[in-house]
Amino acid sequence: MKAVSRAALWPAWLVLVAVTVAVYWPGLHGDFAFDDIHVIAANQALVIDGLDADSLLDAAFSTNTGPLRRPLALLSFAANRTLNGLSPFAFKLTNVLVHCLNAGLLMLLLLAVAPRLCRRPAAELAPVVRLTALLWAVHPANLSCVLYVVQRMTLGATTCMLAALLVYCALRRRQVEGGRAPALGWLALAVLWLAGLGFKESAAVLPAYLLAVEVAAFRGVAWRRPQRWQWLGLAVLALLVAVGAGLMLERIAADYAGRAFTLGERLLTESRVVLLYARMTLLPDPALFALFHDDFVLSRGLFDPPTTLAALVVLAGAAVVVVRWRPPVLAFGLAWFLSGHLLESTVLPLELVHEHRNYLASAGLLFVLLVYAERLARHYLRPAVAGLFAVVLVAAPTAVTVLRATRWAEPWTQMATEAHYHPQSSRSVYEFGRLSVARAGATGDAALYRLGLDAVERASRLDTPQPQVAYGSLLNQAIAVGDTARTERFTALVAADPRGWLRAEVLRAALQCQIRGECTATPGPVMALAGTVVDDHSVPPALRASTLEWLAVYYARLLGDGVAAIDILRDVVTTYPWALDARARLAEVLLAYGRAGDAHAAAAAALADLPWHAALSQRPLYRRLRQVLAATPSAAGG
Repeated sequence: MKAVSRAALWPAWLVLVAVTVAVYWPGLHGDFAFDDIHVIAANQALVIDGLDADSLLDAAFSTNTGPLRRPLALLSFAANRTLNGLSPFAFKLTNVLVHCLNAGLLMLLLLAVAPRLCRRPAAELAPVVRLTALLWAVHPANLSCVLYVVQRMTLGATTCMLAALLVYCALRRRQVEGGRAPALGWLALAVLWLAGLGFKESAAVLPAYLLAVEVAAFRGVAWRRPQRWQWLGLAVLALLVAVGAGLMLERIAADYAGRAFTLGERLLTESRVVLLYARMTLLPDPALFALFHDDFVLSRGLFDPPTTLAALVVLAGAAVVVVRWRPPVLAFGLAWFLSGHLLESTVLPLELVHEHRNYLASAGLLFVLLVYAERLARHYLRPAVAGLFAVVLVAAPTAVTVLRATRWAEPWTQMATEAHYHPQSSRSVYEFGRLSVARAGATGDAALYRLGLDAVERASRLDTPQPQVAYGSLLNQAIAVGDTARTERFTALVAADPRGWLRAEVLRAALQCQIRGECTATPGPVMALAGTVVDDHSVPPALRASTLEWLAVYYARLLGDGVAAIDILRDVVTTYPWALDARARLAEVLLAYGRAGDAHAAAAAALADLPWHAALSQRPLYRRLRQVLAATPSAAGG
């Protein structure tokens, strides 16, 4: 087969970069959104003054995002924040460049796989490969992965997986040609996989992608029996997977207890979600896309809604095509697409829908689309018409991406559009209302202010798993503007709600807002809500412990009552000895009120109860306790 020089792909990749940056350019001027706020904007640990080990560890393990904490993604955010400050433009531009790198890696990978899969020379397939990479780079389904800054976690994990797949192809090609695959190559593959997991746990599906590439491109040809060191590596990997799965089972069960759906309902629903991802990829209607998809209807049975059974039948048919492996291009594309959804669209109790989960998976469907389109064009269309067809095929999705990027340039416009297309999405409606209120405050637009408050109230009435966000916002806004009547109405509304967890969540939000100086300090409503939560043991223990901890901070910082704060915290740590955050807070409050000996003892006891891996897995808590001990060295003897 006639090969294509990788150097010949450089011009195509540079054109891809230029087009992609131009398409995304309007959206680079937007702001941080949703999880960007607490992971990046409010995370002071990302500001690194020096390259010492403590600073790097503080940044890398500064959040509780994911079981592995995603340290490499957080270090990349720290680099952006240290070099560029809190400029959303710099963060988003970095994401675009990583996305372009991924498109280049995808181009190389498809160039390695397509000739073996299609049984045609690489030179003939190079245009299809280049077009697939370009279409994937500018596709609107991938926009939230790029402009939603925190999804650099997904981008980085994808970079590592694509690099690992390229290494695998190189190793297998050497074996097919009669050579030996060096141990260093297999080690590089393992290191890339670990690096991917360091960005996001979604890299765990790499073996499924490897299997798809092996079956499609190499078909087991010249596969050599693993050597002893390889068997040992596989055994260690199997052991780690088994241990990880065992540890996850308990957490999965606990997480489902806090969800509005069961495992069975989630699996039924995800059959429809996966087809929604396929529709977004192949038929990119602007109305389909949104940052939030909490309006997606839950499947409670095979016929509730009726499309559930149809979705299961379609997925079963796709699985049959993959297993039988006929026809090969379609089977490979479906295997690639389904591999990308094995983790986040199955048993894990995650939220039902997020577009970024379809990021790498979508490339499989786009590849199938363009391979078959090229075949049709080659047999039935003149070259000029085929070229025009290719332009339209890329231009139509690109126009949707430009439209979305332009809307993302201004958060209010973005959420106004998404609330219009998704009126049952409580998050979209709430964000539109919140941004409207903020915009009205800056412009003095009374009509917009009323519109925003109406939207937030509507969001609180929608069927949502998180109504406390809207309730808390309404209460805090009423307090902020000094509207006593509205404050009393919303306080009474929340206090009368039979859901103890909702009252606790709203109280905690009000406490945090006032403690941080984001809301006017107004003890009346806070104390009224606290009276409905303090003695309510129906509130989930972890939530109750956290809420009482913040109530103690409120007493200590805003009311100046250290005795009450210490009493509340002692009650919390006695009732919930596993509440290590509350124990750290007790040590800090004791220290602040001059009780160094008690503070040292409380910090030492809490530190002793931390797990062995707390210096990484619970880094912020670990650092707080160490700081109390460092501040009370003279108390150690007492």
